[in-house]
Amino acid sequence: MSTFLFLIGGGIGFLAAYIRIHRPAWTKRREIERWCSEQIETARQERTQRIAAADAEAERFQNEERARLQEELAEETKRLDEMASHIEARENALRERMERLVEKETQLTRLNRTILEARSAAQTAKREAERSRKRYEEGLRERAETTPETLRRERVESLVSEAKFESEREMRRFLDEIREHDELHARRIMRIATERYGTQHVNPRTPAAVTAPHRSAFTRLVDRDAALLHQIEGELGVNFLIDQEGATITVAADDAVDREIARRTLERLLGRRRLPRGGISALIGKIRKEIDRSIVEAGRYAASVLGLPDIHPELLQLIGRLKYRTSYTQNVLEHSIEAAFLCGMMAAEMGMDLHTGRRCALFHDIGKAFDHEQEGSHALLGGELLARYGESAIVVNAIEGHHEEVAADTAFPYLVQAADAISGGRPGARTEIEGSYLEWIESLERISTSFPGVRKSYAIQAGREVRVFVEDDLSEIDQARLSKAIARQIESELVFPGQIRVTVIREKWVTATAN
Repeated sequence: MSTFLFLIGGGIGFLAAYIRIHRPAWTKRREIERWCSEQIETARQERTQRIAAADAEAERFQNEERARLQEELAEETKRLDEMASHIEARENALRERMERLVEKETQLTRLNRTILEARSAAQTAKREAERSRKRYEEGLRERAETTPETLRRERVESLVSEAKFESEREMRRFLDEIREHDELHARRIMRIATERYGTQHVNPRTPAAVTAPHRSAFTRLVDRDAALLHQIEGELGVNFLIDQEGATITVAADDAVDREIARRTLERLLGRRRLPRGGISALIGKIRKEIDRSIVEAGRYAASVLGLPDIHPELLQLIGRLKYRTSYTQNVLEHSIEAAFLCGMMAAEMGMDLHTGRRCALFHDIGKAFDHEQEGSHALLGGELLARYGESAIVVNAIEGHHEEVAADTAFPYLVQAADAISGGRPGARTEIEGSYLEWIESLERISTSFPGVRKSYAIQAGREVRVFVEDDLSEIDQARLSKAIARQIESELVFPGQIRVTVIREKWVTATAN
């Protein structure tokens, strides 16, 4: 135990002695390490400062070099621009010089051509002078043998021929000036009329189809009450086209008023469960009275808005019937009123009677109110009707002549024709289906050209007339037979309202050349 304690004590003493001996060295070492750390930190700071100074110096040098290079680049660019401007100026000068040379060459070529032409003309004139001299000598020899009376007669005939030629030339020039002036005046009048008159671009249309409000109502009418539909068809002379999928019934009829009565009757039947007292006949009679009242009101409205109070009541009723008539989807009554305003304005611009112009245009389609009942075109039927009711000859001629079926006695047929074309041709007035219209025109031309001896044919006036051009050797009798045969063929193959005129034309061209 004492040995162990001795050893521990000796170890402790040895450790204390070791520490005492080496403590200064350790302290010195720490001081040296601290000094080294300070020196390293100082060196690091100096290095950072030197790097920053070097970077600043490098950036300054770079900026100076960049500025110097930019100045040199600007100077070089300016020098190059000056050189380019100088080169462009020289190129322009060379181009102008080249153009002058080309122009001079062209002038020389033209001058050479002129010289050649003058030389040729001189030779021709020389030859012509020689021939004239010979003719003059021959004429002198002949005149030496001619009596004075003959010479006087020949001179008078020559003067008359020259005067006739000059008068015809002056007449043609005068007629051309009149025609040009009239055309400009007519264009101005139509422009003024169209600018002064404004109307709606959507015309009212009467639908021909009735759609059931409920599927049950449609089924009840078509299946259970089908006898009512047959009764309506029998009383009004209409046909019903039934669409089961769309629950729609379309009314087809020649008479527009009967079609409207049938349409309203269907609407009443589809909208109620029971028939009115008196049956379907009573319902049709009630609706017919309503339509008749609306027709009279429409006729009176047209006469009132146009300022035409002295119109026969029967004519007013026919005018009102046009409310339910359409032409290429354009309402005929609205079209007639619009054409009446336009025709009156054009008549007033020409110094003619405004109310007569309105009257003519209002009546121009009155034949369409009953043309399905009689044979003939609506223009001729309308003129005949107006004559029976005491309208003036001016109005009758305007109605009959607005499609050039009768010769015009005044300017009113042409004014009505112009107003009709303006009203029907403005945007939105008519929406004829292009496919069906082209098919109709092609059918007319196909039928016309199918006959032997026909060279070509054209359908004009929206299919109201067909002009057929035939061979030169066709006789007048054969022309008449051909026109009738084409008309019969059109009647047998096509269905159309009114009339279609077939005109057979035989042309013979004779041409001569004056040198």
